[in-house]
Amino acid sequence: MGNIIGEAERSLVFAAVLGKVYLGMPFFLFVLHVFRLWKASFQILYLSVLFALAGVAAQAQTGVVNAISGQTCAAERFGGTLNCTSQDFATILSFDQPAIGALASCRAGEIVTIDVTASIQGGSASRYDIGLFTGETGVSPSTFDTGSTCSLALFPTSPSPFLDSDGDVCGDFRNQNSSASMLMQDVKVKCLPATGSNELAIPYTLVFANSASGNSCTAANIAPSTSAKCISSSAATVTNVIVNGYITVTKQTDPIGDTEAFLFSASSNETVTPSSASLSDGQSATFEVALPASGSRVLTISEAAIDGWDSTANITCLQPDGSSAASYVTIDNVARTISASLDATNFGAVCTITNTKTQEMADLVTVKTLISGDA
Repeated sequence: MGNIIGEAERSLVFAAVLGKVYLGMPFFLFVLHVFRLWKASFQILYLSVLFALAGVAAQAQTGVVNAISGQTCAAERFGGTLNCTSQDFATILSFDQPAIGALASCRAGEIVTIDVTASIQGGSASRYDIGLFTGETGVSPSTFDTGSTCSLALFPTSPSPFLDSDGDVCGDFRNQNSSASMLMQDVKVKCLPATGSNELAIPYTLVFANSASGNSCTAANIAPSTSAKCISSSAATVTNVIVNGYITVTKQTDPIGDTEAFLFSASSNETVTPSSASLSDGQSATFEVALPASGSRVLTISEAAIDGWDSTANITCLQPDGSSAASYVTIDNVARTISASLDATNFGAVCTITNTKTQEMADLVTVKTLISGDA
């Protein structure tokens, strides 16, 4: 280090002499100017090192855990609906996805498995035996519902501010207003939008205790120590995962088994995937479009007419659960169209379109079959 400083001093003197000779500057002004530049360079280097170390420290605060699916939820474990009035953690957690393998969208009503990163902001006091329940059926884990299941992520025991205070598998959290991230792998969630959004909702309940359990907490028995010792929300979303509404079309022909292919096209005020499909008897296609953040979006499916088939089709549409979709789906058998007004509640329709071959075409097919048989 002494050699470096000595070299720097000699360089300054040499530069000062050059400045006096070639630049005509007063000696002391030039020395002062060069010294300031030298000092600024070292300050920049010092700050760069600090920022680099800060980046390493921030990365070290991400804990990684595997979520356990199909678990009983927090309220059922406690024995009743939770009020979650504690303010020991930030009341709303935020969730996003790792860049690799990120899910861009999902079809409303389906169960998806994703990796999510929860951003956690603690309070002033440390808390113990912490688990994060996320609803798998669209129901908040804080609501007592024996028909619901949850994915469970136990807090890790490291790195800081995650810690292990009592030697069990349920991690603790050194709060002191600390913040951290937890990557939860293989979380199951029902693809539904949060209220006022078209992003994937992830209802959650974070449970904890005021004191360590004494080496007794496990994934099987973790629960809030009281009805208040939790935070819960149904408004949280997974950033940039869009929920799609849809119409599924199944083609049927009369007579059954005909190989004729029928062309279907889709339209909306947003991009529809796919925009068209060709279907024969027994085949199906699902057309998806992003649900709006509010209100509804119309998705229309049209079938092209084909010579030799009745111009009027027989169309039926149901909700995904098999009930009537008449309140939001309009059918036009003559024009062979389906129009569904899709929203967060009425997010899908399952339709069957049956086309009947004209009598003339049926007779022609019969004749051809007979001729072929005689040959």
